[in-house]
Amino acid sequence: ESLLPLLRKQGIPTPTVLDFKLQTSFGKPVLIETAVPGRPLKEITENRPALYRQSGALLAKMHQVEFPGFGFLERVDGKLRGSSETWREVLLSRREWVLENLSANELLTPSELQSLIKAWDQVAEISCEQGVCLHGDYQGTHLFSDGQTLTGLIDFGGARSGDPRYDLAITK
Repeated sequence: ESLLPLLRKQGIPTPTVLDFKLQTSFGKPVLIETAVPGRPLKEITENRPALYRQSGALLAKMHQVEFPGFGFLERVDGKLRGSSETWREVLLSRREWVLENLSANELLTPSELQSLIKAWDQVAEISCEQGVCLHGDYQGTHLFSDGQTLTGLIDFGGARSGDPRYDLAITK
């Protein structure tokens, strides 16, 4: 089963995929989905406390969906699973990319870079025994509302299996 129908079964309002092309003439995949009703949560000013509570409840419901493995989702024998065996492996693979970008752009001093490496290694030691569904980019531009309730959650391009604290750490 694919991710969006699985999440809809859990009561999470997601669009329906109408078409998907991995290979396109302009070199990028294309995903065509149904529209979700409402406006992005980021644009809505009324009823914010209630909508933010609903947003937290929706994220908690998504985090109840478990997958074997960790990292970006892949289909193996018709089932979704994370592409890595451990959450530590996922975190350490991202570390190199982040450190290279920070170094190349001279955004940290050598001392700051060493502190970040140490902190990252410590975070990677935190145990996560069971991967859960992570959105990977949970923010107000991807949540839709009619002003009273949440009507949709979009953009699952960063979906993965992992530690639910990850979604909270990167939420904008």
